[in-house]
Amino acid sequence: MSMKRIIMLLFLIIMITFASDGHRLELFVMSKCPYGARAETQLFNLISQHPEIAENIDIEIHYILNYDEEADNFASLHGKNEVDEDIRQMIIKKYYPDKFWCYLMSKNSHYGDTLWMRDAELCGLKVKKIVKYADKNGHSLAVEEAHLTDSLDVSASPTIFLDGAKVQDWMGDFPTLYRILKNALTDDVSRMKCSADVECPPRRGYITECRDEKCNYRKAPLVNITIISLDTTKYGSSSFQLVKFLEKELENTKVKYIEYGDYKSRELMDKINNSVNAGSYNSSSSSFSISKGSDNKKVNFNILPVYIISNNVREYPAFKRFSKYLIHCELDGESVYIADPNTYPKNAMLDRPAVDGSIDLFVMSECPFSKALEETLFAKREEHIDIENIRFNYVIDYDKNTGKFDSYHGREELEENRRQIIIQKFYPDKFWDYLICYNTSGRSDSCLTAVNIDKDDIERNVNIYADSLLIINAKKCEELNIRSTPTVIVDNRYILSRSKDIQRFFKIMLETGQCGE
Repeated sequence: MSMKRIIMLLFLIIMITFASDGHRLELFVMSKCPYGARAETQLFNLISQHPEIAENIDIEIHYILNYDEEADNFASLHGKNEVDEDIRQMIIKKYYPDKFWCYLMSKNSHYGDTLWMRDAELCGLKVKKIVKYADKNGHSLAVEEAHLTDSLDVSASPTIFLDGAKVQDWMGDFPTLYRILKNALTDDVSRMKCSADVECPPRRGYITECRDEKCNYRKAPLVNITIISLDTTKYGSSSFQLVKFLEKELENTKVKYIEYGDYKSRELMDKINNSVNAGSYNSSSSSFSISKGSDNKKVNFNILPVYIISNNVREYPAFKRFSKYLIHCELDGESVYIADPNTYPKNAMLDRPAVDGSIDLFVMSECPFSKALEETLFAKREEHIDIENIRFNYVIDYDKNTGKFDSYHGREELEENRRQIIIQKFYPDKFWDYLICYNTSGRSDSCLTAVNIDKDDIERNVNIYADSLLIINAKKCEELNIRSTPTVIVDNRYILSRSKDIQRFFKIMLETGQCGE
């Protein structure tokens, strides 16, 4: 980096550091994300060319991190090296704000590697002090960043917030960012120029639109979201993901829960089914094309949760992005939208017969999170968990045209699935002992010997029966749309797929995570 470039950097850093208290721009990134690094560079270049922006807008860089409080560790999309670099940049930003942008621009020229000391020294930073501060205060700073990104539901790098409102659909490009910030500094709305909605600075509580190349703002209507769901204290809830999505897309929402089980909730479900399958909604705004007649396509709401969304959701520009996932119908004389039951996770299947006390565990034999659950259940077997009552199912894909199987972790997992499904069926009294042995050692031959199962006998049974049993499992996974592990089905009806819900049901502590889609 040339001396001229460094002097220019220092000048701009002073402007950024001592910007006015007018507007606030927050850029959320991952330090090893190419799009995040590009966005930071675009932002810096914009400030370089338009210093009036740095003078009037406070600029803050934040880092997208996941924090597991129980395990007390951090995770990031690009691995531990990214977490380490995130923390380094947090330290430099906090203790050496006048050198932060110098370091950032230098490091971003090779963001993908782990080399950083030369960049620090080039900007006048002492490596030992950065390491010392990172060891002492890096953890607490990272926890703050993780909580912030979680509270704002930020997961994409880059993401920007302007004055506390998220800028939708920004792709990290320079021209759009310039137009957004230029408009933000324009007091008179009528003078804001735009060619797309994204170029209009967002305002909390307002719908922002670009019309006739001018920014328009109108009060965001209140969208009511009614959710028919189970008792979430017992079975957990799969509704949070969709609620978060809607709250992120819509400026003004109110959520109401109706617990399923009593006469009123059942009657409401019947009304939904009758209305939807009568073809009374406008199919032009839905992914469905249902009409009366012998070829009717039925949409049966025999799952939970069910989402009922007020009709004024269509007033939001974001509606056009997700309208194909909604069904428009009449409910008690009121026009509403119902979320397509095939597009979100479910936690109950009401059309399946209840089998009290049954537990189906869906696993992958090489999934570390499946193994962690299995080992925890085995350890608690003498306390409160009847492990003999748990039926194992293996998450696997089967192509009926080719007759071939596909397992998430490859060929070795497929072969182990075959072994375990045979042991469960023909040697049930030895299944758990073999399972824990294999999870610990990864050596099937020695574990078969340890639990006294004849290798020739099991190989013969694998060749005769394993594939037909796996086909049954594959069909069940497809029918229930189970693609990740571990997943638990309770009483043949209730689905637990979130780690927290599984922990709550079994009353255990568990490593958080899943394998699969």
